[in-house]
Amino acid sequence: EVVVPGVSLPSLMELMGCGDVTYIKADAEGAEHRFFDDPTWTQKVQEICMEWDALIAKKGRFAGRTMVRPEYRELFAATHDVEFWGPEGGPGHLRAVRR
Repeated sequence: EVVVPGVSLPSLMELMGCGDVTYIKADAEGAEHRFFDDPTWTQKVQEICMEWDALIAKKGRFAGRTMVRPEYRELFAATHDVEFWGPEGGPGHLRAVRR
C-alpha cells in the first residue's frame, strides 16, 4: 500500500496566500461535483472550465442525484453564470464565469 499525502485546493490557496484565482480547468472523471461543492472557495474563481459526466453522486449535497446540466447549473448558481457544450445528457463541457 502506498500512501500519498494530498492537499485540498482551498487549503493550498490559503497556504499560498491566494485571493482570487483567474482560471481553473478540471477533468476529475466524474468527481467534479465534489471538487466544486464549496461556494466559499469557488466564489474566488473567476472562470471554471470542466468536463462533466452524467453520474450518480454518492456523497455531498447532491448524493443520490444524477449529475446532469440542471445539477451543475445549481452547483455554481450562487456565484457563476454557466454555459454548456455537448449532449443534454452528457458527457459534455461547461464554462462557469463569476458574476
